[in-house]
Amino acid sequence: TVGRLEAQKNLFALIEACSGLGVELEIIGEGSQKEALLAHARAQGVDLRLSNRIEHRLLPGHLARAAVFALVSHYEGHPKELIEAMSAATPVLGARRPGIADIIDDNRTGLLCETAAADIRAGLQKLLSDPELAENLGRNARKFAQEHYHIDAVVSMELELYNSLMAEGSRSEDASDLDGVRD
Repeated sequence: TVGRLEAQKNLFALIEACSGLGVELEIIGEGSQKEALLAHARAQGVDLRLSNRIEHRLLPGHLARAAVFALVSHYEGHPKELIEAMSAATPVLGARRPGIADIIDDNRTGLLCETAAADIRAGLQKLLSDPELAENLGRNARKFAQEHYHIDAVVSMELELYNSLMAEGSRSEDASDLDGVRD
């Protein structure tokens, strides 16, 4: 996973979910929970590789080499790292939470789970034990990301947003002009 090492990201549950799976967990990010996460991984017997931020140009390679990308946060805005993992054709596991569940189509472009360690573990096990499923989800995720998040689509969405905000602002200005008019 990639992100800030903060409570929102639910990384303690992710570490617990990896306990006993025989996997290496790589977390790329910085934050206040770094030492506590390292201690928790040691206590859980999880092989945790904690990397500080890496250059953005190197991130796609990390994502493409991962067996699974997990984003099990309690909430997200618009998780760019999830879209990047999807565009790298990496099978994704995400929490069924706002921001994440808005992007992943469960069992089509990735798997959704709850935020409890047992649910995360079940999702990881499903992806790790079924290479064909993982490959299909990764392929579908890449296609989804390319269709919805290529530069032309993103520019078009931003332009549409700006136009709607400007139109809304114009309506508000027109309404405020009427506030000063009295009978």
